[in-house]
This record gives sequence, C-alpha cells and structure tokens, in this order.
Amino acid sequence: DSNKEIKSFDLNQGENLELKANHRYNVLGDMITQEELPGWDGVFPTESPLTQDEQNRYVVDEEMDLAWLSQNASSLSENSTFIVTKEVLDMGNHSISSIQLPVGSTFDGGGKTIKNFANSLFGDATNITVQNLNLDGITASSDSHVGVLVNTLIGTSSFTEVTVTNSSATTSNGAAGGMIGYIRRIKET
Repeated sequence: DSNKEIKSFDLNQGENLELKANHRYNVLGDMITQEELPGWDGVFPTESPLTQDEQNRYVVDEEMDLAWLSQNASSLSENSTFIVTKEVLDMGNHSISSIQLPVGSTFDGGGKTIKNFANSLFGDATNITVQNLNLDGITASSDSHVGVLVNTLIGTSSFTEVTVTNSSATTSNGAAGGMIGYIRRIKET
C-alpha cells in the first residue's frame, strides 16, 4: 500500500522499535532473530512427505519425514534405502511410534543426528543395515524387550558407526539395551 508510512530507526543511536502483537512488520537486516525451535510440532502428516533421489533412495530431510515413517514405513517395499540429509532431526521430545523398516532395508544416517523423542527408533527389525547415525536424547521404555535403536533384532543385520548418547532404555519385563534390546536367532532348517 503506497499510503502506508515508512519509518526509519537508528538503533545504534538508542532509538526504540516498538513491536505490537498481531501486527505485521518488515524489518531489514538481522536485528530481530528468533530462537531456533524444534523442527517438528508433534502433528503426524497424513500424506507422505518423502522424496526419492536419483539413486531411488528415500530422502529423510525433515522431521515430518521421520514422523511419517514412524507410522507408514512398513508399507514400503522390502530392501528400501533411506538416507538422512539434514544435520539434526530434532523431534521436540514428542513420542513417535517405532519405525518398522521393511525387511532388508538400509538406513544411512549420513553422519547426521536424530534426537529428542520417546520410543526406540526401529522397534522390531529383520535383516537391516544401519550406518553413520547418531542418536541423542532418546527415552525408550516398554513392558517387553527394548533398545534405543532396535527393540528386537531378527536375522542378519549390520550396524556401522552408530552412536547413542544421553539416552535410556527401560523395561519392566524383558531385556533392555542401550542400542539393541534383544537379538532373536533364526533356527536354520
């Protein structure tokens, strides 16, 4: 609107800029900064926010992707590959369901960190590969087997360069582990 008054402030000269609630302001420069908030508000997406890269891997680049996976990963194809590309996925201390990776899947953390949520990351898992992943601030608890990374591991799996810090796993009836709660062997016939 060309009839709006434009005001200038020289904050270096001690002038005050008064901001009022429910008003819109355009401010040039970096004088007003906002504290970084967790990237996820606890609302689960109803449609898949996942994208696939040129190598047909699922790209996990937002907290919403991880939230969606926690409810829908088992509907994806076996032997899927997931890659984390965001430096830190902060789940804001919300509870998510454990992700049920499809059998034979690979989860490549890319050296990135997933932090601040309640529950194990992968729940029960069969023949998975997890690599280059940092978990921080995870609180996993269950009345059965529980681990920060995997509750019950079945089959042949591989874990490379996975770290767990500032996290806990507790159970009232079963096995608990900082990374894996329980490993179930498959009997060969």
